[in-house]
Amino acid sequence: MIKSSSLRIKLSCGIVAVLSTVLFGNIGFAQRSTTKAQQNTTDPFGQSLQPVPIQQYRPNLSNPARSNSRYIGHLFEHTISQKLQKLRQELKNAKSNEQKEEVEKSVREALLEYFNKDMKHREAELEKLMLRSSKMSAALEKRAAAKEQLVNLQLKSFKYEVDGLGLFPKQGMTSQWKSSTRAYPTYTIVNSFDSEDLYLEAAKPKIDPLKTAMNAVNTMLQKLRSEKSDEGRTKTTSELRKALSNYFDLDLKARQKEIDKINAGLKKMQTGLQKRADAKDNIVDLQLQIIVNEAEGLGFFRSSAFNSAQHGIDLRLPALDNLGRSKKDTFFLRRNILR
Repeated sequence: MIKSSSLRIKLSCGIVAVLSTVLFGNIGFAQRSTTKAQQNTTDPFGQSLQPVPIQQYRPNLSNPARSNSRYIGHLFEHTISQKLQKLRQELKNAKSNEQKEEVEKSVREALLEYFNKDMKHREAELEKLMLRSSKMSAALEKRAAAKEQLVNLQLKSFKYEVDGLGLFPKQGMTSQWKSSTRAYPTYTIVNSFDSEDLYLEAAKPKIDPLKTAMNAVNTMLQKLRSEKSDEGRTKTTSELRKALSNYFDLDLKARQKEIDKINAGLKKMQTGLQKRADAKDNIVDLQLQIIVNEAEGLGFFRSSAFNSAQHGIDLRLPALDNLGRSKKDTFFLRRNILR
């Protein structure tokens, strides 16, 4: 009896365990399924562990024509570089003089193709800058012709503001005049060659005439605000007109100076471009001779120009730099045919 009762207890416990596992296991599964469903609907991070498709790269098309021209230019340079590398290898493997002459002819054609393409690019960029300079000059002439109108308009705007008839709040109307800075003496830290000590050397203050004129306008404007009598306001208004006229003239000179710098740079670029075009055959022949020497093991450097350029050695020829491009010229890219 005792054994049978203990057996019954064990069987009942086993049945209860099985039933609890099944029931609570199903309930837990249902809860997990519900939680996952809720994450899919409400939780924005519910699918964070699922694979996400990668967006296809799209280039910036803010200026499609410019992007397209740059892409074509880089593609052309890469094509010419690969072509020259292949021809250099063929030149090394040439066994007869006839084969060598044929390969040299192909190399010369490739160099001429690159030169002509590069010249067209330089001429196009030069035309763009010349057009920009002409537009700036025309705008400056238009501004100079409208001097009296612009000065009177600005003076009228100041008078309206002083009389309390300004459209904007007073604290924001003259911010451009209040933002002017004074010319304070600056100091430069200089390293002494005799010792390791650092000392201060006073530098000469740089005074900008345009900022000085702006300060004069601001002073006259403040004086006009503080004037109470009609006679004083009339006199201050006349002085303010002179200050505005002086500022306008100095601003025109500064603008003209910038245009003159641009035109001077354009003139140098035109001269260099013409000099480069006249020396076309010499440039191509020189580069061809260098490629031939490298193929015959007579290169100046230990390795070929192509491999040396990859290690940071600058192999640009003096002819390529001095004909149409100065060291300070950052407008044109420093291109290397053997890159």
